Amino acid sequence: KPASAVQGTITNPTIAQLARMRPPIGAQHIRRRHARTPQPARPVDDEAGPVMVTVEYQIDPARAAEFAEVMERTRRARLRQGALSWGLFHDVAQPGRCIEYFVDENWLEHQRRLERFTAFDAELRAQRLAFHLGAEPPKMQRYVADQRIERPSPPV
Repeated sequence: KPASAVQGTITNPTIAQLARMRPPIGAQHIRRRHARTPQPARPVDDEAGPVMVTVEYQIDPARAAEFAEVMERTRRARLRQGALSWGLFHDVAQPGRCIEYFVDENWLEHQRRLERFTAFDAELRAQRLAFHLGAEPPKMQRYVADQRIERPSPPV
């Protein structure tokens, strides 16, 4: 093929994957704190972490494949926003109950991720919520690692 016919074709899968992870060009940042910003019961140090967030969804098991497609886009978005890890688990005892988790480096990074919430993220959130059954929104909880346990022990 002539060089001009090949130009613009993405052949490197890594580049193609990165392109799919980005929000659409022109994604609008929402300049407000996310509506569900956590209100800790006690002060949390900015460097405390890692921070694990869980979100509990109850979905129609017949729509699990569609939900998985939305959650794959959610995974890419969470990781793009800075999450260290992400996962989706299905309850073996209660069909349709799913737990999403993701981990942020520390409390400050968790707060920053909430501040970087874009219109693209809001649309993706609306897609997730469309699968959730029940009058209340999915249950979201935040956990900070216990530094007394997470610290490596000195050699004996």
